[in-house]
Amino acid sequence: MAENVYRKSQVSVCIAAYNHARYLPKCLDSILSQTYDKYEIVVVDDGSEDGSHELLLDYQSRFKDRIRYFWHAGHENRGVSVTSNVAIRGSTGEYVAFIGADDMWYPEKLQHQVAILEESREVAFVYGIAYYMDEHDEVLPGVVGGDVTADRNPLGKMLVVNYAPAMTVVARRLCLDQVGLFDESMDYSDWDLMIKLLSHWRAAYVDKPLARYRVHGKNMSIGIDPKVSVKRNLDVLHGLRRNASSIGGSLVEAENLSILDLQIAFHLFCNGDEAEARMYLDEAYHRYPNVYSDSDSVCKWSSRYRQEFYGASSRHFGFWVASHFPVAVDSSDVRKTMIARLLDNPETAVFLVEQGVHLCKERGVGEGVEDIFEGYGSSALFPDQWKKRILGGIYAARLFECFRAGEMREARIYWRRAVFADPILLTNRGVWSVGMRAFVN
Repeated sequence: MAENVYRKSQVSVCIAAYNHARYLPKCLDSILSQTYDKYEIVVVDDGSEDGSHELLLDYQSRFKDRIRYFWHAGHENRGVSVTSNVAIRGSTGEYVAFIGADDMWYPEKLQHQVAILEESREVAFVYGIAYYMDEHDEVLPGVVGGDVTADRNPLGKMLVVNYAPAMTVVARRLCLDQVGLFDESMDYSDWDLMIKLLSHWRAAYVDKPLARYRVHGKNMSIGIDPKVSVKRNLDVLHGLRRNASSIGGSLVEAENLSILDLQIAFHLFCNGDEAEARMYLDEAYHRYPNVYSDSDSVCKWSSRYRQEFYGASSRHFGFWVASHFPVAVDSSDVRKTMIARLLDNPETAVFLVEQGVHLCKERGVGEGVEDIFEGYGSSALFPDQWKKRILGGIYAARLFECFRAGEMREARIYWRRAVFADPILLTNRGVWSVGMRAFVN
């Protein structure tokens, strides 16, 4: 009897559960409360040790016509990608939906998405945005996800960032069967899968929140060490690059391969592999010269990454790109425009001031702080007056820090250096006042 019900299930909701017993009831209840009722829930436990197994057995017994529950042999922990694939293979629906065992759906989620999939047969998956929420279900600022479907090149945009949160996705099984399921060798396999689907078919975007993504300190992609995130991203990007010809579709178009090369270059830069990163910058140009022809796009791409992503001691990525343009691009207006915009961007100044402050603390009383301008291949990137303003900002920031800490000798040194580097700081009331008080003391 149950098997007949399962065969009629139009949507299979697949859950890989691991040590989320605290949140599982709210996750399952949010699915069971859907306004769309042609679905099954397939849960696979990934070796949980927090009572999830008993909780899931209870839910299965109470919702026999809805929930099927499995676990790995010996209750092993095999990872989210392997576990998700087990759930998909054990499901029967024409459409496949995903949700983390700690996340929640809004009641009309499936109804909105199935309607689109039924109407548009060329669409491989439908997704939307998710709100963040805390451990107590309270919505937090910000959203996960964004629309790529209106972009001229949706795949190119998805290669930069995963705009499709997995807990919002409903995918067509026929499409999954053709591109394969989650790559079990990588942690960010949902991003990899969305790119493969988008390489062959369209995606559809629902312009409303579909889910809530829980932030609790044990997430796969939030609050983790940036170096770990860089490695996981590189696993995806290198995998796509290595398998591009077999993946096929729009991924092998020159423009998209070039964007992929640029993304690899950035992550290699973050990883400290600058020589290899430069090779990918050159490869991107040789593959698709127009990749550097649009100064707006290049500036946006190279400036969107912040210092906290690639480390306090790293150079500014935008200037590094500008100083390592392929020779054919070096004399073009794009490079000059890019540098001008970087110099005019207040966030660039903030970045270099923060990096200079870091060096001051690391080396003591600002020795060698000018090194923040080194290593970009050309001193012409930084006009002298601009450099003086940055140095003045660094020394002024340290002046205030030392004064607050009661380190008056250091404060006096930084006051002298600040006003010497950028005399206009003598007109700054805060710098003048704190400096005089430091000298009095």
